[in-house]
Amino acid sequence: MISTPVTWEEVSRAFKKNDAKQLMFESKDVLKRVQKFGDLFAPVLTLKQKLPLLDEIRDAGDEALNEPA
Repeated sequence: MISTPVTWEEVSRAFKKNDAKQLMFESKDVLKRVQKFGDLFAPVLTLKQKLPLLDEIRDAGDEALNEPA
């Protein structure tokens, strides 16, 4: 088995069918996928994101813990 990026459509299809095996690939399968889809991970190299500050994440988590259940 080998790790490879998947499309959201593939994730959705596997979820709907309750079949995680649809997201398992052997190395020979990955080469075929790259030919079909290109490099699904490539956008990560140029994607611009603004991540929240750690304090903001911590504060949000603290607030959630203090909410009544």
